[in-house]
Amino acid sequence: MNAWPDRDEMLFMLAPRWADDIRSRDKAQHRALWHYVNFPFKPDTQPSSVQTNSPQAVNILTALAENERIVKTEPDPIQKAIALTWLFHLVGDIHQPLHSVQIFTTDFPNGDRGGNLICVRPSETGKPLELHRL
Repeated sequence: MNAWPDRDEMLFMLAPRWADDIRSRDKAQHRALWHYVNFPFKPDTQPSSVQTNSPQAVNILTALAENERIVKTEPDPIQKAIALTWLFHLVGDIHQPLHSVQIFTTDFPNGDRGGNLICVRPSETGKPLELHRL
């Protein structure tokens, strides 16, 4: 009998966090470009002088395909487990609007980096923080 009956459930719930946890703990496994795609959004009210950038060639969509391929075909169980963990994380990330789009305006001619360049104040007296973090 398992001494910790919820162990497997807990590991399953923690697995998607791994991709964020390794940013500072295991740089060799970190894949910054895999977390987003940043499709360009330029509001109709912006002048024609505001240009947009296409998503980078390596992005969350290419990462999803690559990790799915690894899970399906990789014989090494460690590599397969890492890829599965990435899939758990990326499926969550791609549902976040700020992982999918960046805005281009006269204020953000190079894009807002998925909300990382926009600061918001969560309350009247609160400290400003990046929209993406909020």
